[in-house]
Amino acid sequence: MTKKCSKVLTEACKCVYKGKHREWKGIIRFTAQFLSFGVSKVERKKQPENHIDETLTATLENHKDIKNILATNGSEKPLLAMTNDYVFKKVMVNVTILASFLSAYFGIDIKPEDVNILNPNIGPIKPGDKIGILDIKLKLTINSQEFGQFDIEMHLAYHKNLWKRFQYYVAKVYVEEIKSSEDYFKLIPAYGIIILEDNIIPDKQCHHRFRLYDEKNQCSYHDSIEIHFLELSKKNSLCDSKYIKNSKQLKELQQWLNFFASKSEAEYMEAVQGNTQLENALGIIRQISMDDNEREIAESVAKARGEELAQYHAGYDDGKQEGIDLGKEEGKQELVKIMLQKNVPIETIISFTDLSREYILSVKK
Repeated sequence: MTKKCSKVLTEACKCVYKGKHREWKGIIRFTAQFLSFGVSKVERKKQPENHIDETLTATLENHKDIKNILATNGSEKPLLAMTNDYVFKKVMVNVTILASFLSAYFGIDIKPEDVNILNPNIGPIKPGDKIGILDIKLKLTINSQEFGQFDIEMHLAYHKNLWKRFQYYVAKVYVEEIKSSEDYFKLIPAYGIIILEDNIIPDKQCHHRFRLYDEKNQCSYHDSIEIHFLELSKKNSLCDSKYIKNSKQLKELQQWLNFFASKSEAEYMEAVQGNTQLENALGIIRQISMDDNEREIAESVAKARGEELAQYHAGYDDGKQEGIDLGKEEGKQELVKIMLQKNVPIETIISFTDLSREYILSVKK
């Protein structure tokens, strides 16, 4: 093959096969099908090898994904992380990929046609825009039976208000299923699946499911609302989860958690092995990572999330300090009151507390 064609095929291999190199004839067959090249085996035998090289080279160079790779002179940009909620939504609104994740999560066969994504569009986002919640809402119907409605979110870090927020959004999904005049029997279970890079629950388990439950009588309330947590920092403890049904489900869900937690090309490549839908998901991540506009938006979202978290912690710390200061002030007042009740001379109180005479007299009033 020509050097030019060899270079293109190598880069095509990276893009189409996501790093899995194959012998060049296999690549030609796949890329011919992938790019509608349309050269049959009979035609290939009739044509000289150089002709196929030149034609395939031109076809590949005009394909946008290969073009993007070649524009970087063979050096791809670092892949964006799935913990970026913009990237997460761009990937997971692919109904086939989402069905694959739900199948692994629940350990049942869920087909793409079972999944109805209720908010597939992200809407126009420009770098610097204020970013809302990039969750995925969907309704799942299996064998003509409504399984439930879902709100699926990716979160980078935890803060204490997340508990109430998750509860609110899942409850909102539940009550929005019917209008005020409709019968309650139309209500179906609502599930919140929250994937967190940070820890939220102080134990070693990465997989938790919360539902209404009578602890004393060990009785569950009728299926209504469930909130599920997957903590990526504890993903290696998935094998201890009480909600895993069999080894097949464990393997598949572990792959998904490894994929969600991946931060590099090598980690992604290891996570997707043998899983077609994860390979497809990685293909979407590559496209986003190589597209300058998409990448800028994703990085803008990451920056916005970081600023939101910083503002929260700054406000929390300020409030905490204010509370301490207020506590100190109230403590001083209480101490002065007690000393005055004991008829301790004001001069002694001043000496003991370093408080001003005016302050002590104001408390005495």
